[in-house]
Amino acid sequence: MYVTYLTTYLGDKLPRFYIGSTTAQRFATGYHGSVRSQKWGALWKEELEKNPHLFTSVKIFDHATRNEALIEEENLQRFFDAVRSPDFVNMAYARGGFINPGTEGYTQEVRARMRAAKLGKKQSSEHVAKRVAKQIGTKRTPEQIENIRRGALNRKHQPSPSLETREKLRKAITEAWKKRKA
Repeated sequence: MYVTYLTTYLGDKLPRFYIGSTTAQRFATGYHGSVRSQKWGALWKEELEKNPHLFTSVKIFDHATRNEALIEEENLQRFFDAVRSPDFVNMAYARGGFINPGTEGYTQEVRARMRAAKLGKKQSSEHVAKRVAKQIGTKRTPEQIENIRRGALNRKHQPSPSLETREKLRKAITEAWKKRKA
């Protein structure tokens, strides 16, 4: 048995929320998540050790399989745009492993360094022409076409959480803000 959960942090050193999934047994022992990002990992671990009273976790769903839990975790993260949101500790989307969101997940400083590394390295017109010529007339297999179609649909039409899930999350977030202000 697996669960997806929302962890709320009431301190002031980290973003307020974390969406995760784990086994029901581990969650029952007071597990609040494992943050591995360079940005928040060490601080998360330190805060859990020194101030565990600042963390509360609310179970959102039960799942029969690990894969179901990961899919729901990713759906919730994408619904809240957790990777780009300053309110979430999550720095990558869950999906079997963790998916880097691309350049949108990087800070402006890192993006500027990446841009500078490519700056001035223009491809020659021969190279561009060769790449274009290689693609002209190539046929995609039906499987490739289907994969492209499914990928595009997944990006455009991420399933929204149910009203029940939204209500659970709303209550958990409202409760966190009330505790924060108290």
